Amino acid sequence: MDFKSSDAALWREALGSYEAVIKTLVKPDIISLDDFYRNELPNLLHQRDPNPYITTDELSRLMQWKLARGKWRPRLLSFVSSLDDVVVRDASAKAFASLPDVSKAITELAVLKGVGPATASAVLAAYAPDVAPFMSDEVPHELHDAFISAVDRGNIRTMPNRSMPAAPHPTPGALLMGDAFNMRHPLTGGGMTVALSDIVVLCNLLRPLHDLNDASALCKYLESFYTLRKPVAATINTLAGALYKVFSSSPDQARKEMRQACFDYLSLGGVFSNGPVSLLSGLNPRPLSLVCHFFAVAIYGVGRLLLPFPSPKRMWIGARLISAASGIIFPIIKAEGVRQMFFPATVPAYYRAPSAH
Repeated sequence: MDFKSSDAALWREALGSYEAVIKTLVKPDIISLDDFYRNELPNLLHQRDPNPYITTDELSRLMQWKLARGKWRPRLLSFVSSLDDVVVRDASAKAFASLPDVSKAITELAVLKGVGPATASAVLAAYAPDVAPFMSDEVPHELHDAFISAVDRGNIRTMPNRSMPAAPHPTPGALLMGDAFNMRHPLTGGGMTVALSDIVVLCNLLRPLHDLNDASALCKYLESFYTLRKPVAATINTLAGALYKVFSSSPDQARKEMRQACFDYLSLGGVFSNGPVSLLSGLNPRPLSLVCHFFAVAIYGVGRLLLPFPSPKRMWIGARLISAASGIIFPIIKAEGVRQMFFPATVPAYYRAPSAH
C-alpha cells in the first residue's frame, strides 16, 4: 500500500484485507485479542456512557493486543496488570471526559505505569476512533535491536535546545546576526522574525552613510544596533523561553494549572488572544506588554482555582502558581538585560550618531 496515495478505493481495499492479514500473523491469541479490541471493548465502553471507563483487566488485554501486533515486551504487560483497578478506572474516566482534547486525555492516562502515549491512544481510539486515532510506537525492524539495547543500557543521548542572550560584541569590520549572535528556544519559531527585524534595524542605521571604509568609526556607530534591536528581540526571546518552561513536562500541580490557564486565557478571544499573538509575531515589540500578559495568565489561573469555592489546598497551589510564574520569567528578563529591555533610551549607545565624515 502506497501511503502517499490519495485513491480512496485503494485505501478501502487495504482496509478490507485487514482481517485476512491478521490471520497470517503467527502470534498467540492474536485473532481473539484483535476481536476484543475492535468489537468487544468499544461496546463495553459505550455501554458505560455517559461516564465511560476501562478496567485493569480490559487494559491488560488491550496491552496484550498491542504487544501481539508488534514487539513483545513482558515488562509493560506486568506493569499494567499490577495496576490498582480503582486507579485505572479513575484515570480513564478523566481521560474520556477530556475528549475531544486528545493531548489532555493522553496526559490523564499516561499517569498509569506502563501506559505511554501509544497505549493511551489505543484506549481512546477504542471509544472514539473518529476523534483519537491509534498511534503505534513501533520502531522500524531494522532499528529495533539497537533501540532496545540503548534503552536497556540507558545510553540515550538527547540534543538540547539552547538559548543564547545577545551580548554586544563590537568588532571592526564584522557584525554577527541570526543564531550565531542570538538564540532562543525554537518552540515559538521566532528566530526568523528576530533576524528579519535585525536586518531592518541595520538597514536603517546604514542608510544615511556614504562611506563604509572607516571600520573603527563604523563599529563605534553600530553599537547602537545592539540597543535598538532589543525591544523586538528581547520580547520574542523572553516569550519563547517562558512558554518552553511553562509547557515542559513537570509533575508540579502549579505548573499544570499554569499550562491549562494559558489555553483558557487564549480561548477568551479579543485582547486576550490578540495580545499574545501580536507579541509572538513581533508586531507588538513591548516587553512590558509581555510581562503584563504573562502575569495576567497566572492571575487568571489563580482565579480558576479559587472560584467558586476556595480551599486551603487550592489557595496554596495558587500561591505556588504565582511563584512559579515569577521563577520562570524574571531569570529570562535578567539574562536579556532589564535596562536594555525596558529602558533602552537610558543606554548611551541609543543616541549614537554617524560620523560627520
